[in-house]
Amino acid sequence: MRRAEKQMIFAEFKDRVGDIISAEVYQIWKKEILLLDEEGNELILPKSEQIPQDYFKKGENIRAVIKKVELKNNNPVIILSRTSPLFLAKLLEIEVPEIFDGLIVIKRIVREPGERAKVAVESYDDR
Repeated sequence: MRRAEKQMIFAEFKDRVGDIISAEVYQIWKKEILLLDEEGNELILPKSEQIPQDYFKKGENIRAVIKKVELKNNNPVIILSRTSPLFLAKLLEIEVPEIFDGLIVIKRIVREPGERAKVAVESYDDR
């Protein structure tokens, strides 16, 4: 029964790689942060995937992109990222309606997380 439940969690999150997820900080360790989503699934935000200036407290809600999902000892491990260019692309897609509608296409993103970012866009609309 538990094995089938773990396989369902793995399959669900494997299809959601690249999506933004909101989760609550549950536990803070030296090298990573353990988060819980609204369904109680455990998510991991490694130190290497955090913006250097970020400081989180227990109970705080944060958003991150699902970077990868893997099985370790038949347990699904969901790794999140806040430094990935994909995270910025998804945030822009949410916040800028022209990108969401497809009027503007993001060609490339280069960033220094927490410092600056450059986004190359292209539009096929004459306006």
